[in-house]
Amino acid sequence: PDRVGSELKAMVQAPPGYTLVGADVDSQELWIAAVLGDAHFAGRH
Repeated sequence: PDRVGSELKAMVQAPPGYTLVGADVDSQELWIAAVLGDAHFAGRH
């Protein structure tokens, strides 16, 4: 049961001409929030 997620992830394939990219953004949440906040207050989004 613990491996179900990784087994499902291994079955997912990108269509021809595309690439799947994975990222763990837990450590980047504050940076992303800051970038989005700056864009919002600057009138760019």
